[in-house]
Amino acid sequence: MSQEIKNHINIMLSRFLQNKIGLLVLGFTMISNSSFAQDNTSIFVEKTKKETQKKNDFLYNPVYTYIGAIDLTYERLINEKSGAGIRFTYAFIDEFIDLKSDIALFYRRYYGKKPAGGFYNEAYLTYNRIQSQQENTINGEELSLVERSNNLGIGFALGTKLISKDGILLDLGAGIAYNFYRSDFNNRVIPNLIVNFGFRF
Repeated sequence: MSQEIKNHINIMLSRFLQNKIGLLVLGFTMISNSSFAQDNTSIFVEKTKKETQKKNDFLYNPVYTYIGAIDLTYERLINEKSGAGIRFTYAFIDEFIDLKSDIALFYRRYYGKKPAGGFYNEAYLTYNRIQSQQENTINGEELSLVERSNNLGIGFALGTKLISKDGILLDLGAGIAYNFYRSDFNNRVIPNLIVNFGFRF
């Protein structure tokens, strides 16, 4: 076999091996990139799933405490755009707008980009106890009369809920409820001030 033929065969073998190595490198690169993309997708899906698993909000109103009442709210998120919950208010001083206690069941509809966040409107059903004190003079003697009444009413509120990355909540809004029962000692309208701090879990 002549030297020329040998050189030609060696060149062909060298090119063949180079092509094989190139194909192997290309295949290994594609497999690595695919595995990396799958890992990133899995991490993203797992992170998103973990975030969406938080469906409970617990909030506390410090402004009500300052003016003489305890106000606590629990909300269960139905989906990313709605939630339902219960709000409990109890006044530990008699001067708290005649409202002694209140239990409200509410439904909220959210319009923000974050899950159950941003601007919302709220409808609620309230069962409240009104306590009113009146000073009257009978036979020249001053008497303090206290009237208590249990009321059922409906209300509507508007507000916005801000959410941090750690699940810390700031809920700001205002509402008003209309009681079906009215007496000479209390009005039918009950205001609701929402200044809540809390967390999502």
